[in-house]
Amino acid sequence: MKKIVLVFVALCLLGAGYFYWQNMSHKIFKVSKSKYFVSLENGKFYLEEKEFYPVALNYMISMQTNTDIFWPSVFKGYDPDGLFAQTNRDSSLLELRADFELIKDMGFNTIRLVGIGEQRVEDKKTGVISVRAHIGNDRDTSLMLWNETNYAKYFDALEDLFHTANEAGLKVIFLARLFNELPTTEEHFAKIARHFSNDSTIMAYDLFNEPLYFDSLAREKKDTYFITKKWDKLVKKNAPKATEYNWTYWHA
Repeated sequence: MKKIVLVFVALCLLGAGYFYWQNMSHKIFKVSKSKYFVSLENGKFYLEEKEFYPVALNYMISMQTNTDIFWPSVFKGYDPDGLFAQTNRDSSLLELRADFELIKDMGFNTIRLVGIGEQRVEDKKTGVISVRAHIGNDRDTSLMLWNETNYAKYFDALEDLFHTANEAGLKVIFLARLFNELPTTEEHFAKIARHFSNDSTIMAYDLFNEPLYFDSLAREKKDTYFITKKWDKLVKKNAPKATEYNWTYWHA
C-alpha cells in the first residue's frame, strides 16, 4: 500500500513539475520575444520593454533579376535619369544598406516599404498574380507567382530586404495589396505572413494603400467593417507569434 501511495505522489509531483515548466517556459519565451517584436499595449508601442515611438518614412523598392535570382534594390525612379546605378545583387544591397543607414542617421526608426509587396493581377478570372521585376536597365519582366519555386525566389528577395533594414536598425511597415473579390491576393498575403511570422523586423502590415483611390468598387461602411475584420483574422491566423506581441498590422 505504501508503494502505491509513493508512486501516486511521485506521479503527482512529476505532473505538477511538468505544468510548472510549461508555464515558466511560456513566460520566458514571451519575455525574450517581446524584446524584439514591437508590441502595442494600452495605446502605446513598446520595444525591448521600453516605449517606442515610430518615426516612419515611405521608401519605394524595386526588384531586379538576372533571370535566375531576384533581389531588392533602390527604386530606379529615385535616379535623375530613371536608371539603376547598380545592376547586380551584391552592389544593389550595398546601395540599399547605405540609404537605410542614412535614413536611420536622419532620426527615423521605421520604414514603410512600398512597391515590392504590391502584386499585380494578371488575370481576374484565374486570379493569377505576379510581381514586377527589372532586368537591369534593359527591360522589365514579371515573376509569376504560380508555383513554390517562384515563391522561393520572391521570398529570398524579401529576406534580403528585411535583413538589410534590420542591419540598419529599422523596423518595417510592409505594404501589401489585397482585394476582397480576388481570393488569390489574400492567399498570397497569407503565404507572406506565414513565411515571415518569426521576423521581428516587421512591425506592421499595410494591407491596402489609399482604397479611396485604388479600390474600384463603391462600398458601404458596413462592407468595409466586415472586410477589414476578415483581413485582421487573416493576419492573426498566419502570423501567430507576431499576433501575440504586435497588435497592429496595418494602418488607415
